[in-house]
Amino acid sequence: MLKSPLPPEEVGRLVLSIRKDGISARGRTELIKFHTGRRLTPMQSIRAKCYDCMGYYADGKRDCDQVDCPLHRFMPYALGVADEDPDDEDLDVVAGEEPDDAF
Repeated sequence: MLKSPLPPEEVGRLVLSIRKDGISARGRTELIKFHTGRRLTPMQSIRAKCYDCMGYYADGKRDCDQVDCPLHRFMPYALGVADEDPDDEDLDVVAGEEPDDAF
């Protein structure tokens, strides 16, 4: 188990707040696990951060629309996120030209 950076009484208040104010949505369990010092996978960490950033989804399960966030494409409720890697070289092809491999 990992040690939480917060004092135990603060962890208790935070977990109680999540359970009281947060809706049941992806990331809730993961955020509680994080605050109680349990290990998370990278995807669980992303879900926990999104749940926290979205104010425990108090306004409902929806896309945050923060397309400039590096985690947005992994957000549990993101809409219209491309499945392709934006760094794919086929995106560099313009009007039939081959990508420049001079790097």
